Amino acid sequence: MHKNVKMYNRFHIRLLITQDVLVIAGDVSDDLSSLRDMFLKLKRRYKHVFFCPGNLELWVRKDNCNSLEKFSKVLEVCEQSGIRTRPAHIGKSTVFLQCASYPRRNTWGVDCAIILMV
Repeated sequence: MHKNVKMYNRFHIRLLITQDVLVIAGDVSDDLSSLRDMFLKLKRRYKHVFFCPGNLELWVRKDNCNSLEKFSKVLEVCEQSGIRTRPAHIGKSTVFLQCASYPRRNTWGVDCAIILMV
């Protein structure tokens, strides 16, 4: 289990109240089952949970896929867990937009490609 999952678990255990919205800015775990477990715990406490995958979620150390395929798997886990990954209106005046980025190598070196998740 990644140390970030342990940190989220400690935080979650101490949180006793139910809130309306939680935004998770990635880097939770590269393990899909740990990610799913965390999402299900948080979804029980929050009305809306938004997640923007970080680079940790795209690590493929144990997976038989590339990072873009892993990205699709992460989004599938989010959908199955009731976690929102798309732009949405919350209330009358709040709009949640998110994007994800991943490193890629081009002929000039490494740069960052941005994906706007719409």
